[in-house]
Amino acid sequence: AEEALRASNTKLETLIQVSPLAILLLDASGNIQMWNLAAEQIFGWAAQEIIGHPNPIVQTGRQDEYASLSAQIMRGKPVASFETVRQRKDGTLIDVGISSASIKDADGNITGRMAIIADITERKRMEQSLLQRTREMATLYETSLEINALSDLFMLLNAIIRRACALLDIPFGALWLMQAEEGMLELVVGHQIPAHWIGTKIRPGEGLAGQVVQTRAPVVINDYQTWNARVEAFNDTPAHRTLAVPLKVHEDVIGVIVLFDRQVGAFSDEEVRLISLFAGQAAIAISNAQFAGQLEERVQQRTDELELVAKELESISYTVSHDLRTPLRAIIGYARMIQDEQAVGITPEGIRMLGLIRENAQVMGKMVDGLLSFMRLNRKTLNVQTINMDLLVRQALNSLGTEQTGRKIKIKIRNMPPCKGDRELLFSVWHSLLSNALKFSRSRKVACIEVGCLDGEKDQPVFYVRDNGVGFDMRYSDKLFKVFHRLHHTQEFEGIGMGLALVQRVILRHGGRIWPEAQEDKGATFFFTLGAR
Repeated sequence: AEEALRASNTKLETLIQVSPLAILLLDASGNIQMWNLAAEQIFGWAAQEIIGHPNPIVQTGRQDEYASLSAQIMRGKPVASFETVRQRKDGTLIDVGISSASIKDADGNITGRMAIIADITERKRMEQSLLQRTREMATLYETSLEINALSDLFMLLNAIIRRACALLDIPFGALWLMQAEEGMLELVVGHQIPAHWIGTKIRPGEGLAGQVVQTRAPVVINDYQTWNARVEAFNDTPAHRTLAVPLKVHEDVIGVIVLFDRQVGAFSDEEVRLISLFAGQAAIAISNAQFAGQLEERVQQRTDELELVAKELESISYTVSHDLRTPLRAIIGYARMIQDEQAVGITPEGIRMLGLIRENAQVMGKMVDGLLSFMRLNRKTLNVQTINMDLLVRQALNSLGTEQTGRKIKIKIRNMPPCKGDRELLFSVWHSLLSNALKFSRSRKVACIEVGCLDGEKDQPVFYVRDNGVGFDMRYSDKLFKVFHRLHHTQEFEGIGMGLALVQRVILRHGGRIWPEAQEDKGATFFFTLGAR
């Protein structure tokens, strides 16, 4: 038995040393008793420097947090997946996820604590990057809808320069257009610029806008005051950093967007990329407005260009989403390996914490999958057919059987007219809305859910799903349909904040709209129409 115990301990020690996660053992006084190889690699201190000394990874400003966590753990209350910041030996700060629990002796007395620490710096960066790209795409999509809905050239140009400034939160902007007959650039509209600037003309190669026409590429000047190629008419410009990007159709530059402000600093590559993508959309809209008389024979070319811009946006998000999968698979895989292969040498609490690591990684995986599903909706061709909505609702309810098991639920399905749409996508709409109704009425002794249809404007059917669940504050209803936005904490109700975003996208694809009515603790109703498809 002793030999088996020694063998088991040896295996456990080996596992701890080869673990990609930092594993620390601290005594009751807070001194380090064990410091594995991953801890050395993550934090920079060798084990011989650390053993017997206080934990050095807690930086100034986090001492109170550390003391509070330590006290909690030493009282027997474990910490799971706590995200914070810790310091390396060289003083750099990294994001970490900490799971920790107390260690007890044979008599049940707490003698210290063990901590498992993951370096999540890259994951945090990727999450922020993904969220930033998602917000950018949503903003670009809304912007594209606005500018492509305008046929009046003057209104279009003003909307473009206003939107360009808003994208980067820049106070001043100017839009130049090429006047083909004269071979000159003309400043046609601006945002918060002196009125006498409007109508200024320059040759390609002159000033900032002229250089963009000549190079066909963005130009960034981070100190405009000392730049020696300024146009005399703008010598009194109080600008410091300036950014100019071409408005290109195919390879022809038809104009230039110039953004500038008084802030000292530099435009980032991400800002240049974002405004360049916007300029691609804006250029197409301007060209369509300028050549409306020739639109019929050129519409296919413009459509192709819009698709190229959309594909580039999708490619960016697709790449970011898939780059998250590798670290997620590693986290899930190592946690599963430890649980399955070394369970004998780990405490039940340790196994539980490993399970939490896997669960959190799987949640992030679902977020990535949700984002990809959201993007795929843009590419899916609608298979429009006549649909029996009563039957579709009942099929959606049948698919949600597990969510109804063991509960008292009253479901009323009122008669609904048939409609035209994509059956697969509309099934997903009913499935998501009914799943939410079941989920958010879970706390009721008897859940009441009603599905039906009202007469809307011009006899357009208005479908709805009503529940007596927890409801929500309508002041925050605008967040419901945004990607990864939630009104309730995940500890109350599971989910990643993708369902309603997907529902809204499906409804929009059908030419309809969706809106909620709700009160806190009094339930919610979601209405939607399907347009005239």
